[in-house]
Amino acid sequence: MYKRYSQLKKLNSDFLILGAGIIGLNVAKAIYRTYPKAIVRIIEKEHSPGLHASGRNSGVIHAGIYYSTDSMKAKFCREGNRAMTQYCKDNHLDFNNCGKFIVASNEREYQELYSIYKQGIENGIDIQLMSRTEAMKREPLLRGYGEEVIWSPSTSVANPRQVIKCLSNEIREKYGKYCSQFYNTEILKLEKSNQKDCIEVASKDFLFESKYLINCTGQQALGISKKFLFSNFYNMLPVKGNYLISDMNCSDYVKTLVYPVPMKDAHFLGVHSTITPTGHIKVGPSATPAFGIENYNKLEKVKPNDLFGTIGKYASLLFSSQAGMVTSLAFQELPKLSKNKMLESVRKIHDVPPCNYSWYPPGIRSQLYDVRTKKFLSDFRLEYDGFSMHVLNTVSPGWTCSSPFADHIVSKISKVFRLDN
Repeated sequence: MYKRYSQLKKLNSDFLILGAGIIGLNVAKAIYRTYPKAIVRIIEKEHSPGLHASGRNSGVIHAGIYYSTDSMKAKFCREGNRAMTQYCKDNHLDFNNCGKFIVASNEREYQELYSIYKQGIENGIDIQLMSRTEAMKREPLLRGYGEEVIWSPSTSVANPRQVIKCLSNEIREKYGKYCSQFYNTEILKLEKSNQKDCIEVASKDFLFESKYLINCTGQQALGISKKFLFSNFYNMLPVKGNYLISDMNCSDYVKTLVYPVPMKDAHFLGVHSTITPTGHIKVGPSATPAFGIENYNKLEKVKPNDLFGTIGKYASLLFSSQAGMVTSLAFQELPKLSKNKMLESVRKIHDVPPCNYSWYPPGIRSQLYDVRTKKFLSDFRLEYDGFSMHVLNTVSPGWTCSSPFADHIVSKISKVFRLDN
């Protein structure tokens, strides 16, 4: 580490977790199930946990319907649904087990609906095909095409930031003797020290020295993993998800979540309607280009290199086997930058009440693609060795999967890293 950092206060640890989002905090809990007396430090560049993707999602606790049966998403979503549901109940958090309908809007989607149903059954999910007549008894404002819809009774909704705050407080109360959380702590320098056989991370105030590093930084994760010579064949395409939210409680009119049939191979579930735990209607998310990993508003936080780099990434996909999907997605999603078009889209499947809707804070998906094939990665990705673990492509349903996924991450670490207490 450079001499300029040698005067900083040194903080040693067994594990250093980068990122205090839903994955990072759950990894901290999982560590203590395997290493009860480990010294763990969590560092986060923001002033509180979960201010990016973890706290900017729809809050839906997914059932695990769509994902390939052999994927981590399928396995951990099913387990994570139960874990997140129980966590909300045990901690008296805002929670609504409202269930979810998946509805087609045309004949092509109606045929695809049965493929989704088959996938859900293969994944062991409690779902059923329900007649439109029966469905409208549960959700009178249901619209769409075809005589049948999919009903998922285990899909629920919670408050993401409330869950994350509860997790952070739980870690502080249960493991505060061994685990410290550092906020407003931006990484200035990060490297593996061969001399000390550890990972060194410098911030403005501290020099963290750790036996093992766990990178759970979401949008930042790919860049950090490349510093450790991982992820050479991956690039990140930041995709912004915009939302609308109603100005009034609509729980007298809307009872369930209503989702469209997603575009095949696009890895986005499409604009849907969500009833929040407080009874407001959330519509979204769309899937439009973001020109930086924290480009939430217009050209805010966009660096020239990020802007031109992102344009180049999208352009490269237009000259690949993914061109058709990307073009179709663009024609479908770009109009939804308009509030009216967003509402028009969701009303094909769900006639949400005609109250006032305003823009809600957007989220950005850290979607990876393989530069060799130009294909989006469809599953979470772990890259690791005996010194560091990098948690990549934690897009939806990462929030739902977070608890069992964290146990899996720690299990993988335990196979390559030995901690002598």
